[in-house]
Amino acid sequence: MEKMPRIIICRHAESLEDVDNTIYDVLSDLDIPLTEKGRGQAQRFGAMLAALLRKSTGVRFYTSPGVRNVQTLKLVLPQLPDNIDIHVEVEPLIVKQDWGHITAENRQGIESERYKMGVLRYTFPTGESAAAMMERLAQFKERIFRIQRETSCDIVVFSHGFEFRV
Repeated sequence: MEKMPRIIICRHAESLEDVDNTIYDVLSDLDIPLTEKGRGQAQRFGAMLAALLRKSTGVRFYTSPGVRNVQTLKLVLPQLPDNIDIHVEVEPLIVKQDWGHITAENRQGIESERYKMGVLRYTFPTGESAAAMMERLAQFKERIFRIQRETSCDIVVFSHGFEFRV
C-alpha cells in the first residue's frame, strides 16, 4: 500500500514578538527574529520532524518570508535524513497579516477594537483586512493541494499562529 502524502503545518518557534510586544517600535514585523529559547525549540522540533519524515523520499517546504520563519526552517533542515529530496520555497502568500503601523502606544486600542469587531472582520487602519489575508491563504491552499497531487510529496509549511489557524 502506497503511503499517503502529508501536509504538516508548523508555527515558527518563539520570537521576540512573543516576549516583547514593544518590538514593533524598533523592527518591522518581517524582521523579528527568534529568541535564544526559540532557536532551541526549532532544533528540538527538527529532530521530531526528522523522525516523522524518515520514510519520505521528497518533501517540499514552504515558509513565510518572515525572519523568524526562515530562521526556524534553517534550524530544522540540517536534521533531516540525507535520503530526502528537499525543495524549499519562500512563499509570500503565507506571510503574517499586515497589521500596518502598530506601536506599543496604539497596540492596545487596535487590539481592543479588533476583538470587539471580530478578528476575521477587522481591517487594520494602515494594514490588511482579514478577508484579504484569507484570500491569500486560500490561494496557497489550492496551490499546495495541486502540487501534492502532481508530486505525491509531503509538504511542510512554516507560517504564523493566527494564519495557520485560519
